[in-house]
Amino acid sequence: MFETVFEISQGDLENEYNHLDHVGIVSLLQKARLRFFDECGFSHEKQIKMGYFKVISSISISFLREIKTSSVKITCENIRFDNKSLKIRECIFDTERGKLLVAADIEIKFIKAGLPKAVDPPSELIKRLIQNDK
Repeated sequence: MFETVFEISQGDLENEYNHLDHVGIVSLLQKARLRFFDECGFSHEKQIKMGYFKVISSISISFLREIKTSSVKITCENIRFDNKSLKIRECIFDTERGKLLVAADIEIKFIKAGLPKAVDPPSELIKRLIQNDK
């Protein structure tokens, strides 16, 4: 399981509601996934050089509690491969109280430059992701 921490500042919050709005949450999840892939040795730049493009084909998010100014921990876990899809569960926790704030199920497809359909993820990536999820 991968974990990373982000600080949420007042400037990140939606002024009217004084919490992080859904656009900010989706962006935060994306930043965590990018860190995750970096740690696995498959940075965005490396994948582009290899001719692969990640495309989110499905995302389901449960907004359980408001995110206000605080430190949050985001996990990437339950990594699995299904046909040509990479599926990841991302969770956002309040680091002080340990409460689950957001849970998201992400499905990613890989497109290879010049090909019209999704392809299998690179085998080296599959091996590294499975190792990181232990």
